[in-house]
Amino acid sequence: FHALCGFRPLAEIRAGFERMGLGDVAPPAGAAEEEWLRGFFLRWFAPDAIGSRATRLDRALAAAARVSEKDEVAALMIRLAAQHPGDPGILAPLLLHSIELSPGEAIFLEAGELHCYLEGAAAEIMSSSDNVLRAGLTTKRRAGDELLRIGRFASRRPEVLRAAPDATGVSVYATSAEEFELGSVEVGGEGVVMSGERSVEVLLCYEGSVQLAPLAGGEALALERGESCLVPADVGGYRIGGQGRLYRASVPGGAARSAQPG
Repeated sequence: FHALCGFRPLAEIRAGFERMGLGDVAPPAGAAEEEWLRGFFLRWFAPDAIGSRATRLDRALAAAARVSEKDEVAALMIRLAAQHPGDPGILAPLLLHSIELSPGEAIFLEAGELHCYLEGAAAEIMSSSDNVLRAGLTTKRRAGDELLRIGRFASRRPEVLRAAPDATGVSVYATSAEEFELGSVEVGGEGVVMSGERSVEVLLCYEGSVQLAPLAGGEALALERGESCLVPADVGGYRIGGQGRLYRASVPGGAARSAQPG
């Protein structure tokens, strides 16, 4: 899974801009990070910047074409330009970190943190919000002014998270989120019993096929790859049988602490 997320340090941004022929708009030495990033976004994404922006994009893409075979950032710019001609977001690889995730890895993005998903498949979980804002690389509505108001304009490279399996068959990705928790459940052999205090959960089967059955008795529910279900809190304990792997979204402090093999 490949994404762009988290602003690069200004020194990296300046070096990248100069490499792509954009030294005239690069952050000067000693610039204040948040002030420069906000100012650049205000100027670069402004409607009246279209003429000068197009000229600079052409210059940057010409420079990128000369080095794209050995420069990942340049190659990404060329690719984005082919997908979104003339879009101001073509410079995103110069501004944001390039992050590649292998199966089982994750990243956690704070609210207001700019990101762009490039390719691959992933499960995404987010807190309830009606503030999904877009600035570029999209055909959907853009909200540049609102992004400037609530965006996080500070350099940060997101940490790649891994959830190591434990004896219960449940692994949790540790984040600072209070609204949700993402875990991974591996099912095989005699299955896994989820018991103890639980919140409402959403289970997504992403490999194999499994069956869920309440411990108190009742009809079992089968999940195949790509299928999901809601498990209300009042279901109580339940057993997961079969052979497969699931993602589980829950509220922190729920079943992950009391799951056990069974």
